[in-house]
Amino acid sequence: MYILKNKPPKDNKWETKDYTLSGISFFNPKTPIRLADEYKVKGVYELDLPTEPLAGPPKMETSAINGTYRRFMEVILQNIERKMHSYHIDRYAFFCSRVWQNLDGF
Repeated sequence: MYILKNKPPKDNKWETKDYTLSGISFFNPKTPIRLADEYKVKGVYELDLPTEPLAGPPKMETSAINGTYRRFMEVILQNIERKMHSYHIDRYAFFCSRVWQNLDGF
């Protein structure tokens, strides 16, 4: 089970905002991830997305969830803010089993 928790954006040294999921801000590599995977290029991305949100300042990484084809995986998208966030989930098949909203507290 993966708990992907968003945090409010933080300013960085380039005067832009860092948006994070589980304490990791995605860094777009020079080599596309699918190409690096196909030709087994080392160091482009990591298959180490944490199952629980990280504590501390956000890290800039190119991380992915290591899943097995045609296997069940539980992913919880936890939004602690009052505004809505959209997520793009790509590849095989995804099914939403539950949507829950608690407006009274966090």
